[in-house]
Formats: sequence, C-alpha cells, structure tokens
Amino acid sequence: MIGWHPDAVNFKKWPGLTPEKLMTALERDSATLREAGFDVSFCLLTSAENAVSEAETALGSEYFDVVMIGAGVRRDEDHALTF
Repeated sequence: MIGWHPDAVNFKKWPGLTPEKLMTALERDSATLREAGFDVSFCLLTSAENAVSEAETALGSEYFDVVMIGAGVRRDEDHALTF
C-alpha cells in the first residue's frame, strides 16, 4: 500500500480528515486485505521530492503480487506528477 505519510498530508484539502482518521483507514484497509489472505506492507511517502526513492526502496525489498496506490496520491491533482 503506497500513500502519503500523515505528516505529508495537507489536511486543509480534506475537510474532516485527521492524521488519526487517515491511519485508522489505512489500518482498516490493511486488515481487510490480510483477512482476504494477502500480506500487506506500507510505503508511506514523506514528500513528492522523496517519493520515487521511497517507493523504489520499498518495492525493491521483496516481490509483490499487487501494489495499491492510495487516492491521495493518484486522485489529488497536486500529486499527479508524483503518481
């Protein structure tokens, strides 16, 4: 699961979302995937400048069948180039 670390999120863009709610949602999603039989690893990106190296490090450490990219990375127009 690739997404933004809560410290890197502009929560003003996401009314009602807090770092705690974000982490709760990520943990809930990972629990759902684990219950379905998947192993889950997080790659929480700290900045657009570091995103490529952080993703390469995480993805290069083992083999993955599936990589999920969070909506904050793929749907936020401010992060289109990062995606």
